[in-house]
Amino acid sequence: MLIENRVVKMSGVQEGPLHIVRIDGLAGLAEHLSQVGASPDEAVLVLPPEGSLVLGTAEQLVEAAFGFEGGICVAASAVPMSSAQVATKVADAVARATGWSPVQRASGWRPARAYPYPYGLLGLTGPMLDLSADLQRALYQSDADVIAMVLLEGRAPLVLDTATQVFHVLDGTGTDAVAVGGRLHSGGEEPLVVIDPVPGAPDLTRVEQELDDPGGRDLARVLRYDDATDASDQVSLGTPEILMSPFWTPEFCATIIRAAESAGTWVVADSHELSSQLSLEVISPRLVALVEEDLQNRLWPLVSAHWRHAALAGLNDVVVVRREAGEGVGGLDSSEDLGQLCGAIRLNDGYLGGGLLFPRQNWNNREVPVGSLAIWPAFTHPHRPESVRRGVEYQVSFLWGPQRG
Repeated sequence: MLIENRVVKMSGVQEGPLHIVRIDGLAGLAEHLSQVGASPDEAVLVLPPEGSLVLGTAEQLVEAAFGFEGGICVAASAVPMSSAQVATKVADAVARATGWSPVQRASGWRPARAYPYPYGLLGLTGPMLDLSADLQRALYQSDADVIAMVLLEGRAPLVLDTATQVFHVLDGTGTDAVAVGGRLHSGGEEPLVVIDPVPGAPDLTRVEQELDDPGGRDLARVLRYDDATDASDQVSLGTPEILMSPFWTPEFCATIIRAAESAGTWVVADSHELSSQLSLEVISPRLVALVEEDLQNRLWPLVSAHWRHAALAGLNDVVVVRREAGEGVGGLDSSEDLGQLCGAIRLNDGYLGGGLLFPRQNWNNREVPVGSLAIWPAFTHPHRPESVRRGVEYQVSFLWGPQRG
């Protein structure tokens, strides 16, 4: 059954119209495409019957379709949609194609969004018809396995969208995509189509509500530090020599996440930590000055009372850290060559796994409340990030000490 066929006509675009087709299974893709009446060189977007939202303009989608040069873009998910055996094959294939080492793969690290989702396709009608003919010969049981095996065997020119440049499939944690001012952001990318694979699309409803927020309150928080501070003076020890104190409100933490994602300039931190970072300076130098002033006024009295020999030190570095599912298995870092104190604020929850593990102290900051600051001596507290199993973990990392040369 053809669920929907909508043709979007555009003025001033030479490539032609965009055909949007919604189907409830891949078995009848050829019949559905035949009813579109599109020529082989016109763009077609294939989506599930419900649980999807087109964010990009028709012009952007047509440009993307022609950008694949005859290939078909396939939506991919951080949560396996195909069978476990096929999902593992796809993850390993993506890892090999992108050059990740056997050691990284053996450690359990997998690239995020590496599992094909069957109803997110974008390309030209001609290659799509060729794919539908190939699907007719497939003997696999599930649509996800069909797409995955066609991809692995190279039977069609499929392009797996692991970087969410066109599609983003929500993973159900509520942490993997951020809506800012009418756009969706994920890891520095702005996907054109978002898909919620859960029946009833509960996460998609949340995203649509967030997209309606123009973001005026976020601007006030960033530039004026409005509603930022948690005024509680309850100081505790997470474990000996790790100081914890409430610092930011959860609302301000969410603002930092949205601001970092909208800036979109994430860079790989280093090969050991397997995470992405963004300096708070990129969001706003004014914000960094406000944060440093707040730290000196509220934090250093607590630090000097607990560590009496700690000298007042400048803020050497402050970055937002982003770890996706599969990232964060690295070596120990003591930071002894960079400063005297380190700290971290958890910005969100809802993800699975994650956190900073301190083996000597047998402690993980995963249970620290969102917005609370944990601080420790750089010399004596080696630590490492734990793997995020699902979702995305955000934190702000601080380093106090001498300025880098």
